[in-house]
Amino acid sequence: MIASVIHGFLPVFVVIACGYALRTSGIAPDFVWAGVNRLNYRVLLPALLFSTLAGVDLLSPSAGRLVLLALAGIALVAFTAFAWSAVLGLSRRNRAAMLATTTVWNFVLVLSLSQNLFGAEAVEIAIIILVPGAILGTLISRVAVAPNANLKALSGAARDPIVVACLLGLAASLTPLSDFTLVMRPLEIIASASIGLVLLTIGAGLDFAALRGRYVPLVSAALIRAVVSPIIFLGLGLVARLGTLELEVLVLAAAAPTAAFIYALVAESEGEHGLTAGMITASVLVSALSAPAFILIARSLA
Repeated sequence: MIASVIHGFLPVFVVIACGYALRTSGIAPDFVWAGVNRLNYRVLLPALLFSTLAGVDLLSPSAGRLVLLALAGIALVAFTAFAWSAVLGLSRRNRAAMLATTTVWNFVLVLSLSQNLFGAEAVEIAIIILVPGAILGTLISRVAVAPNANLKALSGAARDPIVVACLLGLAASLTPLSDFTLVMRPLEIIASASIGLVLLTIGAGLDFAALRGRYVPLVSAALIRAVVSPIIFLGLGLVARLGTLELEVLVLAAAAPTAAFIYALVAESEGEHGLTAGMITASVLVSALSAPAFILIARSLA
């Protein structure tokens, strides 16, 4: 059982390590990845979200329960991050970095790991879980990193590419649009570029220098993201009496490190991008250990 979990994680984290090697070796230097991050955030990931959602049946009996669990869990994680930020006395910019790091789910990474670990059936479960989490987490992060958290910031969050792609994909899933090859095939080709590129970008975004100093917020963000979050979702899943596969996918989504595109989101909003880079790095390192462990725990408890 342990070997199968390790074999599922290993290929994905090898690709992440390749991204780090590409940046540090100078083959694809730092300035390249800023553009790649924006491309992922504004084009590739929205195309993946839309094309994936358009072909998924979201009216299954268990979908509603999974959606509610995802929304409740994200809200609890965001509350935890906000409350702990207040206890630490973090500034608004630092608090925004922590909220963004802890609440945004890594859609591509979770889909890749779900496929590797559990097979095709788990991918559809992951999509149902990830979409509401992606919408709520992105909205929370957008409002948090905005210079002034007001209605204008909320309006900007509603136009976020991730949120728009999710909403359009949900609408498309209720129509026969997925049958129109001329429309969907180009989007699928664009979306296919996102998986490998997003994983490489996660590795390229690792910034070990950013881990120096400010250890308390860095460690706090990593632990909330990779330990507290899966504990919250594991508890919710057990209370809801989810099946083994559903619980494992839910815990995987909760324990996976944050999405690399939040660095671009924070930087665009003139947020604390240096601290954000450190939080992303710390969350990847902690998640690489915690995610397999929580999957094994979920499997033993389900």
